[in-house]
Amino acid sequence: MRVLFVTPYVPSRIRVRPFHFIQSLAASHEISLVSLVCDQYEEELAGKVVDYCSSVELVRLPRWQAYANCLRALPLFMPLRVAYYRSQAFIERVLWVIRKRKIEVVHGELIKVMPTLQAVLAQARIPVLYDSVDCISSYLEQQWRSSGNPLHKVFVYTELQKMRHYERRCLSDLDQVVITSPYD
Repeated sequence: MRVLFVTPYVPSRIRVRPFHFIQSLAASHEISLVSLVCDQYEEELAGKVVDYCSSVELVRLPRWQAYANCLRALPLFMPLRVAYYRSQAFIERVLWVIRKRKIEVVHGELIKVMPTLQAVLAQARIPVLYDSVDCISSYLEQQWRSSGNPLHKVFVYTELQKMRHYERRCLSDLDQVVITSPYD
C-alpha cells in the first residue's frame, strides 16, 4: 500500500512516535512523507527518516508566516495551535504528492495538520486516518484548571472553547481517528 504521512514536523529519533510508525510500515508499504519545517535544524532531521521513505517533501513555514496566521485567527474560532501551522504551500504539496505517488491512504499526525487534512478530504477521494495522539481539549482543560495566573487562565479558557468546537466539527469528517490513551 502507498501511504502518505503528513506531519507538522519532521519525524526523527527525537519525535519517535511517527518515526517508528514509518520505520515499521516501510517494511511492507511504500511510505511518502510531507512535513513542515521552520528552520535548518528540522531540515537536517529528515536525514534519518529518508531511509524509510520513497519520497520526502519538506515545506518551509517561516516563523513570521506562522505568527501572522495566529494574528489572523484571533477573532476566529480556529485554535492558535492549529492556525500557526496553516500553509497553502503545505496543502498544495500534499495534494501534489497524492497525485504523483498515487497515494492510497493519508496518515495525518496531530491537530496541527487538520486544515491540510480537510483540504485533502475536499479535493481527493482517498481515505484519511487522523492520528490525534492525545485529546488537546482535555489537555487544555487540565491546563486551565491548574493555572494560577488570571491572564493565562483567560487565554487558555478561550483556546479551550475554540478547541472543543474545532475538534467536534473536524473529527466527524474523517475516515478513522486514532488516539493513544484510553483517558483521552
